[in-house]
Amino acid sequence: MGFILMGRVVQSRRYHGTTRMILLLLAMRADDETGECWPRIATIAHEANISERAVQKAVRQLVTDGAVNREARYSKTGGNISNIWRLCAVNFDGVITPRIPESSPGGGEPVFTGGVNQCSPQGEPVFTPQGEPVFTPKKTSIENHVENNVKNTLLREAPAPAVVAPQPAQGRTPDGGAVAQESKSEKQKQKAEREQSRAAIWRALADAGLPEPHSRREISGQNAAIYSLMAAGATPGQIAPAVAAFHALWPKAVCTVNALDKHWSLLQEGPKNETQRQLENAARGAEERRLRERADQDRRAAELASDEVQRILNEILDPTG
Repeated sequence: MGFILMGRVVQSRRYHGTTRMILLLLAMRADDETGECWPRIATIAHEANISERAVQKAVRQLVTDGAVNREARYSKTGGNISNIWRLCAVNFDGVITPRIPESSPGGGEPVFTGGVNQCSPQGEPVFTPQGEPVFTPKKTSIENHVENNVKNTLLREAPAPAVVAPQPAQGRTPDGGAVAQESKSEKQKQKAEREQSRAAIWRALADAGLPEPHSRREISGQNAAIYSLMAAGATPGQIAPAVAAFHALWPKAVCTVNALDKHWSLLQEGPKNETQRQLENAARGAEERRLRERADQDRRAAELASDEVQRILNEILDPTG
């Protein structure tokens, strides 16, 4: 509790009413040596029984007159916490009233030290040649924060020094490999050859009598099927024999490029004679009959097992029956 500072406020005739009461509350909380305290605005308003807006107005007046210095504080996460209020007793009356200690040098000349006469964070004023004190206020933490942000922004926005990478020899990669331009030309050549093969197969399909696509979706689907045929090793010369084999195997079916792609490996075997077709149909029919008989046997066995389980349950539930 600052008893000396409270006495200076009581002796002062500069402030009246709310401003005087706020200064007295700050002096009551402040340390006599440093003049510092850190109550919140809400705490001061509660103790003075006035609104926070009235406290802020009175504090602005005190800061403007130099009676109080305000320094903002921030937490480690950057949030605002209560301010530090530093009282300058020499400005309570609007004039400088230095304290003259008994051991002052120079035969009783004014010596400004810390304590109640502290108006600057450095503790002592600087005297001009005329002997008048000039106080240099210390920058507050918020001023330092803003100044650091400006410096960091200027450093970030400053153009970085240009770094010129060593250029490889003309026509060669940095590791001395093959010519990069030749690799690009090779890829373009492969792409052109692939497009020529696609166009040739497209013409072969048209020559074999397959329907031409008209919509965008049909064209896209035919191109996808052609690329699939190319991946399977199809050539334009194999299209016509494959179409003939398709009609021989399925006379009533419509041959399309998707059908060719689906049965391509089968169509490469060529059309089979009637005897081979009959033998295959007979073998297929025998396999289907065997599967049906096996399914019937499994069904009958399941029915017998179900009847047996039902009989056992009936015996358990009705042993007399």
